[in-house]
Amino acid sequence: MHYSNLVIVKRKGEDVPEPFDLERAVEEAMGPHEDSGGFWDWYQIGGRWTGTFDGYEPDKDPANQKPCEWCNATGHRTDSVGMANPELQAKCNGCNGTGIKTEWPTQWAKHPGDVIPVDQLTEDHLKKFYRIVLPDGYGAHAHERYVPWAESGKAFQEQEMPPLAWIKLKFGAKPEYEPDAEYVAVVVDNHC
Repeated sequence: MHYSNLVIVKRKGEDVPEPFDLERAVEEAMGPHEDSGGFWDWYQIGGRWTGTFDGYEPDKDPANQKPCEWCNATGHRTDSVGMANPELQAKCNGCNGTGIKTEWPTQWAKHPGDVIPVDQLTEDHLKKFYRIVLPDGYGAHAHERYVPWAESGKAFQEQEMPPLAWIKLKFGAKPEYEPDAEYVAVVVDNHC
């Protein structure tokens, strides 16, 4: 399964090396939680959740399109699978008969809209994420927690999520405890 994560990382501050490395910052934010419960077996910035902040549609981006290898960009399959299935000879199932196929999400181009200042987060954004991963020891918070020993039908228990006002207070512009820091929110897809 793939889950949407809102990961908050520090982009500017006295302990942030220059130039800023987003991939490394996300790795450092996600890493501690991988060891403490195995929330994922891999993750990537954007992925299947790319565009969550701004409505970007990766399957319509020409950067994420390629010629279909199943039909050799003809829209009609003539390989052994196509020969065994006449409907695929008429319309390739890899590209829906267009000859052009959308790349697999792990191959999508990076979308700059998957990173925004924390102050731009909205309640609507927060509702779209399964998990929020916070910096500075504040942990990872998911909408639900799996409790295998719970009574039947209650193994998945709803959890309270950090409220937007608190997130902005701690990690928005001029955080109360570190006024020179700058934090950003990052869309991260994880698989488990």
